[in-house]
Amino acid sequence: MWDVSAPIYVNGVHWGAFRIGLSNENLIHETNKLRFWIFFVALLISLIMFIISFLVTKPIEHISTLSEFAERISKGDLSTKISLNRPDEIGLLADSLNMIIDSEQRLALGATNIAEGDFSTNIVERSEKDVVSQAFSKMVQNLQKSITALNQERGLLQTLLDNSVDMIYFKDLESKFIRISKSQAVRFGLENAND
Repeated sequence: MWDVSAPIYVNGVHWGAFRIGLSNENLIHETNKLRFWIFFVALLISLIMFIISFLVTKPIEHISTLSEFAERISKGDLSTKISLNRPDEIGLLADSLNMIIDSEQRLALGATNIAEGDFSTNIVERSEKDVVSQAFSKMVQNLQKSITALNQERGLLQTLLDNSVDMIYFKDLESKFIRISKSQAVRFGLENAND
């Protein structure tokens, strides 16, 4: 048995002592129970931390991948799609980014066709709120109208140059002839005004 005592003083006067007796056997038993519960709680906390880190780390890895992917899209890199087949919000975000890539690729193809002179490009809108595709479609329609109007003006100018008795010519900034009428071609002794 262990004996623990402590003196009690009140206003500097010794009033007695506080004494506790402890059994070694009970102390060892309670210590072992405490060790077991400390070990059990530590093991449980470790397991919970492992599960939490797994549950948090995996989505964070996917979010990091999606962030890098979104950054590539923002810089115009539409070469690859992301493949995350997940039924949660991360999967929905990946699908949305892939739809953005599809749309941007269609717009890029349309722009390339227009740049190469093919104005028959048809832009399909994804929804009523797809303002980018709507704006692109309007731009294509306006370009088609402008080209039609330009071709009509060009035709009128060519008719004027072919049929006018006046000598008409156009020069560039270096004073080189770039276009002349048939009358001007005859004056210069040319058989064709386009020579």
